[in-house]
Amino acid sequence: MGRRLSAAELEDRAKVARAREEARTTRRVNSTRTPQRAEDTIAVYYGDPLSKGDAIYKINVPESNLFVLGASTTDAATGITRAGLRTAPPDNSDPIEITKGSKLAIVRMNWYKGDANVSRETTPWNSVWFKRYDAQTINGRSRSHFSVPFSKAEDVITIDEIIDRFNALFTGGGSIKDALIGDLGEATLTMGYGSQYSILARVR
Repeated sequence: MGRRLSAAELEDRAKVARAREEARTTRRVNSTRTPQRAEDTIAVYYGDPLSKGDAIYKINVPESNLFVLGASTTDAATGITRAGLRTAPPDNSDPIEITKGSKLAIVRMNWYKGDANVSRETTPWNSVWFKRYDAQTINGRSRSHFSVPFSKAEDVITIDEIIDRFNALFTGGGSIKDALIGDLGEATLTMGYGSQYSILARVR
């Protein structure tokens, strides 16, 4: 059983909590940020490897993620191709729409580009963290971390094939490693939903 805190110690903790809340309130009041409209999305169709491609999911993906994956500022087509997605469902399929909060497991490629100039950042509460990523402005928004569903636009799909596709993007001729993650960034291939997922592959 832990030691009982004295009245002075309890008051000190209360002071720290009040200071944090006051700092949050001050930031909200003094903020000059204007609310941003919801980002435009593109509907894509994802073949589920757990069903070997029999199940097709419709997923709305932020267009900027597809732009970055395709090294474009206006066209998502290359990004869609690289992610192994479709712009239309296969014939005779009955797509299932994936919405926020869905608990269907999806394979995703997640990445950020590393920044050679690692900076030491201090929070309003005087804790410290190190910024290791490079942010970029896309459609007027500052973005640093990206994620897209990742599959294979064919009729029969397996997890092993998807992992091979992921690794191929970052190795050999035509590699997009420098453009996407640079020397200090990271890309991961995950499967799951929300915060419940497993890492299938990783590239640094």
